[in-house]
Amino acid sequence: MKVIVAHPFQQHSFKTAAAVKKSGNLYKYITTVYLKKNSITSIFCGFLTGDNRKRALGRKSSDLEDDEIILLSEWANLILLLLQRLDRGRKVYDWWYKKTLSIFNSALYRYVKKNKVDVAIVYDTVSYGFIEKVKKADLKTKIIVDMSAPNANYMKSVFEAETKNIPQYAQDDLKELSEGYFLNKCKAADIELKYADAFLVASDFTQKSLEWSGIDTRMIHKCVYGVYENTKEECVLQKEKHIIKCCFIGKVCLQKGAYRLFDVIDSLNRSDMEFHFYGSYSKEKPYYEKYKQKCIFHGHVPHEKMLEELKKMDVVIFPSFADGFGFSVTEGLLHNNIAICSLNAGVSEVIIPGVNGYVYAPDDEETLLKILQKIDKNEIKKMQESTIETLQAYTWKAYGASVENAIERVVIGE
Repeated sequence: MKVIVAHPFQQHSFKTAAAVKKSGNLYKYITTVYLKKNSITSIFCGFLTGDNRKRALGRKSSDLEDDEIILLSEWANLILLLLQRLDRGRKVYDWWYKKTLSIFNSALYRYVKKNKVDVAIVYDTVSYGFIEKVKKADLKTKIIVDMSAPNANYMKSVFEAETKNIPQYAQDDLKELSEGYFLNKCKAADIELKYADAFLVASDFTQKSLEWSGIDTRMIHKCVYGVYENTKEECVLQKEKHIIKCCFIGKVCLQKGAYRLFDVIDSLNRSDMEFHFYGSYSKEKPYYEKYKQKCIFHGHVPHEKMLEELKKMDVVIFPSFADGFGFSVTEGLLHNNIAICSLNAGVSEVIIPGVNGYVYAPDDEETLLKILQKIDKNEIKKMQESTIETLQAYTWKAYGASVENAIERVVIGE
């Protein structure tokens, strides 16, 4: 059986490919930019320094051999990565992003057709061009869409409802939902929902988003990501004894639940609690002027630095209105933070209330306020002793077994 895993960028696709390889079915892993010997990426990497070099070195998997890697349209994505840093207005970047996907998906279709691939595992919102070509050509290739995020159409409905509840900050967010990047995601989702043979999801929330669009439950296969690490970080020593440091990780926007969190901070009267926001924000938006004295805005922080910052934190707050998983929460738990998590985030399934954190409905500000009012340093310290242990069932080995089972079921037509 020839099974390929294909992603024009990266996300968790390395792990998916490794899981398929372990099952003995990986034909090739296909991407654009990868640190393969004699690749354009490897040549460019030699000229990079600092964070750029670290990011480039991360474009490689220790689980995969170079001869298992196929690079398509490498040059197109390298240009895209350059534009990401140079095109601040994003107009050229957005145009080239769509062009890059089109080039990659066309090349991927030709490869699959030529090599008579049995199963192609591809990813939501970036593979619709490939999926449509395969199905319209009536190839026998089975298409499995790995849903790294919930169904975009479902998310749009959730976000639009929330803009009506918090209109004071929501105008720009509402505009983003009705044009450009997000509108393209919704169009892509329509194609995926129409043509895919099966879907992989990491959480019940993502499954719910597919069922909302009428997808048969039998087409959905749950494969929870691996997050557990055996090495225990000595993070507690870096945490302050008297200040409770809470962090929000992600873009400061309505979709991520930041505005609801701001409302709660307004009502919270605690001098022993700090709120750190890690992620892109705008000084031009009303929330910044109002909360710059109450909150610490760090802006975008590279992943390696963020892991260091987590060692200083006590609580990760994840108030998202729609999220397929949420690795920042599990990374927080692995660094001895407790988590306060929205039920609309898939990662809420790993939270055991009172043991490694708390969960609440994303629009329930009263419950979030009560949680933040009652937790103290002693309670947090007690829960920190078990945050890492609560993740032991979530391993990449278990994820791999789930992916293998899903492929078998799709192929035999269960």
